[in-house]
Amino acid sequence: KPCGLLWTCGLAIAMRLEEPNTRLLMVIACIFSGVFLASFGETSFSPVGFVFVMLSTLFSAVRWVFTQLMLTSTLKADTVDSKAQHRPEAGLFTSGPVVLLLMISPSASISLIPLVFYTGEAGLVLTFLQTEDTATVLWSVAAVCLAALMAFFLLMFELYIVALSSSLSLNVIGTFKEMVTIAAGVLIFGDQINTINGIGVVVTVIGIVA
Repeated sequence: KPCGLLWTCGLAIAMRLEEPNTRLLMVIACIFSGVFLASFGETSFSPVGFVFVMLSTLFSAVRWVFTQLMLTSTLKADTVDSKAQHRPEAGLFTSGPVVLLLMISPSASISLIPLVFYTGEAGLVLTFLQTEDTATVLWSVAAVCLAALMAFFLLMFELYIVALSSSLSLNVIGTFKEMVTIAAGVLIFGDQINTINGIGVVVTVIGIVA
């Protein structure tokens, strides 16, 4: 999981979105080491799974770095347009994340349709609609719509974070989410972590704060 942070940092530096400096590299190394220690002790390992996870973190990093590039271009265009009072494009940056989400959402949704049929979810939905009563169906639809609305706002906030800060900052926040998940597992579900895992959590939080 923390490899995504390394991919994002490397790509951001390569695309000249981040300036390589000692402080940045030390912070990234601190967070990476902390997450590694926090998750140390996994008993099962799958080489195939490892390759897929590495690819997914790489693709995620590419996605967010290029998202930052597009939003940065929008910001630059807004700065130029704002000098021309009669240009209707002035102020485009304020809707940049909204426009970007509008452009990428259809292709993302369409790409999932084949998977829905391949994995059998479409059949499960049809069976559910045919066997359950109307009230249950309506409550289920409402729950799905609420989850979709929350996902929409989550993605919108992520795009604004990238626009106002950087893809690397978003990745750091995502790492903090992992630490919250570990803490919730310990406090709520009684998950057991050893001393090394505890040290890893502390080191990660220190890196995030830095």
